[in-house]
Amino acid sequence: MKLFKAGFLCLILLSGLLATVVPACAQSLTGTLRGEILDPQGKAVPDATVTATNETTNAVATTKTSSSGTYTFASLLIGAYKVKVDAGGFAAYLRTGITVSSSQVTEVSATLELAATASTVVVESGANVVQTESSQLSGTFEGNSISQIPIQTANSARC
Repeated sequence: MKLFKAGFLCLILLSGLLATVVPACAQSLTGTLRGEILDPQGKAVPDATVTATNETTNAVATTKTSSSGTYTFASLLIGAYKVKVDAGGFAAYLRTGITVSSSQVTEVSATLELAATASTVVVESGANVVQTESSQLSGTFEGNSISQIPIQTANSARC
């Protein structure tokens, strides 16, 4: 009878031990990061470059958005990440402190702002001076310009 109780007790302990070991083995050390990249009007931004950087290990993963503006990083190691988005004509987007959890999908969507553009106008030659008090125009000529003006002489005129 003691042998039966000892065997039964060992069976219960063994099943309890297996019940705790199997879920621990099923835990994954990776997660998924995905999202959608939109412009200020809410339309998809295709072919934007999305970079996910692990803030602890500095491991970098890069992908492009699809034609519908979506991206996915599958199987990222768990931890804290920063996401940077670059697209032509838009200002760069950066978000830090994103937590990727084990066997979870983390959504990080972004709305990009239009990039500021600068125009520079360079004037390399002076304009004629306009007299505001009269209708007279004035300008300056260099000696070389005047000497190249063709003039008509008696030898060059034919009738």
